[in-house]
Amino acid sequence: VENIVYLVGRADTLATSGWLLASIAQLRARRAWQEDTLSVAACSLLLVLQVLLAVLACLCKESGLTLLVFLAGLELVSTRPGSRRLANGALPLAAGALLLFLLLAVVRFSVTQGSGAAFGFVDTPVQYNDDP
Repeated sequence: VENIVYLVGRADTLATSGWLLASIAQLRARRAWQEDTLSVAACSLLLVLQVLLAVLACLCKESGLTLLVFLAGLELVSTRPGSRRLANGALPLAAGALLLFLLLAVVRFSVTQGSGAAFGFVDTPVQYNDDP
């Protein structure tokens, strides 16, 4: 039993690590883009890194899919320094993250054919209780 718990825990740990690293990459790319401290190529590499980490997080655990929605939200709340307007490029990046989320979700559900689980009596005894 301990080995099974260990394996499930590793998937959670890997998905969370990908989630956090992709979030950090996105925040650094956004800050560098606003402050003009990095070149466009360097910012683009950070964004590619964030997409790769999001895909890896998704492959480890289904909750990794939420990363792309989170990153889109970060883009939509990022503003220009000293202004309440959206930061430059925020809308296309948010739309791209949401489109990638939809693409990964469709691929995941087409490969797994949904997520129907065949639980038995041992898993959910209340479901099999005949009492009204």
